[in-house]
Amino acid sequence: MRPFVYFVPLFGFLSVLFGAIGSHALKSRISPEMFKIFETAVLFMMFHSGSLLLVCFLIFVAQNSLGISRERRSSTELVGVTGLRLSGHAFLAVQVLFSFSLIAYSITEVKFLTKFAPFGGLLSLLAHANIFVWTIKHRKRLAS
Repeated sequence: MRPFVYFVPLFGFLSVLFGAIGSHALKSRISPEMFKIFETAVLFMMFHSGSLLLVCFLIFVAQNSLGISRERRSSTELVGVTGLRLSGHAFLAVQVLFSFSLIAYSITEVKFLTKFAPFGGLLSLLAHANIFVWTIKHRKRLAS
């Protein structure tokens, strides 16, 4: 959970920063089509920041419900937390592959940058599906 916690406020901050820059500085300098792409990328950056926060919360709940000591929490032997960590890493990759590539594309209009966005979208779907499966599989642990 620890590394993911640091990225939640970072991506939240960046999405607000990019949103402010976009609405005040870029809107008049780029085409309406590129601005729409920029807005979508910034919006999804905020959404995935929230998804990463959910991963942090579920890891915290899983560790505490198992009664794992603080020393063992960093161990890779934690049953049931590995899938959540996988989703966390996927959300970090989504930020780069989807949000940052589309932000860069909307500013530079370098078409090559759009090649990465579908992979980010696919990773996002897989990460969300993984969280859904994990919550169904561990629903008893979450209820207690």
